[in-house]
Amino acid sequence: MINLMMLQIRNFIIVTSFIIAFFSCSNHELKPANYVQWVEDPKNGLNTEKKIGDLVFSIQYKPTDYIVLQQSQKPIIDSSDYYRIKHDIEGLLYFNFSISNTDNSKSPLYYKINSAEEFQYRISYFSFEISNDIHLVYNNDTFPCLLHHFERTYDLMPKVNIVLGFEKPENFIENEIEQDLQFVYSDKIFGVGRTQLIIDKKHIKEIPKLKISTYAAEN
Repeated sequence: MINLMMLQIRNFIIVTSFIIAFFSCSNHELKPANYVQWVEDPKNGLNTEKKIGDLVFSIQYKPTDYIVLQQSQKPIIDSSDYYRIKHDIEGLLYFNFSISNTDNSKSPLYYKINSAEEFQYRISYFSFEISNDIHLVYNNDTFPCLLHHFERTYDLMPKVNIVLGFEKPENFIENEIEQDLQFVYSDKIFGVGRTQLIIDKKHIKEIPKLKISTYAAEN
């Protein structure tokens, strides 16, 4: 009798553990505001940084649903808006790329600068040329930067921030990703050479689902 009870208890524990493990591995669903917070939270692994000398290079991976919410700018998104926006933007993989000083005291545009002409060259480079020196590596294939936007802050923020869009690998699905995403920047401004930043595939697989409203949101 005791052995039977012990067997039943053991089986119950095994089944319960399996159920807990199954649901903990399933991507949960978040409302728009919570989804944005999750993506931007460093502990969730969608951003990473590397310090080289006095500079910090960092990237933030931005899932398609995150871009949809940025485009929508609504606290609630309905299925009509969701699929309309997603259709327009899902052909790329999006990142924010930023460069800052380790002490955050001043924009790196002024880092070891020697003249006003050099400053203007840096503005021009980040505005028009940097995409030629950035690429994404996935599954041993290289993908070019097809979109970039240098956000001029006019010294309101002590960093360089650039929005990037890369060609999306064929059949790329976030929760089925096979390899890490490797971001490569070949620096021509600060003398640091080739810089590589990696977003671990396990963090991309953990991206939650976005909760979509079944009714139209009020304007």
